[in-house]
Amino acid sequence: MSTKEYHLARRRGRALRAGLIAAAAAAVLGGGLTVANAGSSGAGSSGEEGAAEQGAVAAAHALASPDLEGANDFECVASPAIQEDADDPEPVILVHDTFRDGASNFAVLAPELTGAGLCVFALDYGGNGTAPLADSAAQLQTFVAGVLEATGAPKVDLVGHGQGGLLPRVLVGPLGLAEQVDDIVAIAPATRGTDTPLEDPDFAECAACADLAPDSEFLAQLNANGDVVPGPAYTVPWSIADDVITPPDSQTLKGGEPEQVNNERMEFACLGRLDFNHALDQELAVADIVLSAVQREGPSDPGLAFRPARC
Repeated sequence: MSTKEYHLARRRGRALRAGLIAAAAAAVLGGGLTVANAGSSGAGSSGEEGAAEQGAVAAAHALASPDLEGANDFECVASPAIQEDADDPEPVILVHDTFRDGASNFAVLAPELTGAGLCVFALDYGGNGTAPLADSAAQLQTFVAGVLEATGAPKVDLVGHGQGGLLPRVLVGPLGLAEQVDDIVAIAPATRGTDTPLEDPDFAECAACADLAPDSEFLAQLNANGDVVPGPAYTVPWSIADDVITPPDSQTLKGGEPEQVNNERMEFACLGRLDFNHALDQELAVADIVLSAVQREGPSDPGLAFRPARC
């Protein structure tokens, strides 16, 4: 079987699985979030499958963050210095925070990842992350589907900041797409929302801000069955000094084994540094943790022995 035939067979298999998932997940999270852009059910002709694949990639292109150095080359072929396992490394998808976009959130991290030989993608979703979280999760799902089709990869790694660290859990939990995700790296995530009022003068309306209140219905449903699901590895860089996602320790994930979950408090990862805050997306030490997580099996540091090189 040629390489082209191999990737085509993998894509058709994913389309069939996505169709089955779509049939099983009619509506979740308040009855409003459905599996979107899941792809062909596999029953159509090869022409219909090809059209569905092209449609998925086009939809991802439409969401891709412009002007982010090193991201969104949909013809990228990874060439990492560190090989995770016998398979090709997963594409890395960056998911921005509330009131942000991909270019402003990941100007530091994206070049670090591409410099390591990884294929990096980033989307702009939900009107700078202000739309209802259910709608933004559906857009993330659409983007993941397009990246998988474009690259031929069986899984992606999801790296998010703030709200962007929360949304991947919607995909692998309520939406049932855990088989499509290898690593989740949630940087200062809004795991249980925040009791700090989220406001920005440039965004008068922010439905996401209501969803991120600790007592919101969205979070109650998302967290009702636990923080982690079998399959993906979870890494959570966070700081006790975070003044945006508060209380800060609410960011950590509960449950899972050390081989699957690592809550990486930055004050412990970088001993002697006490000046961290919510802007962990700009920290090279966090970039080191992200690189460790996506280039190894499991989370960044299951043995609690890893120290970022650039603290």
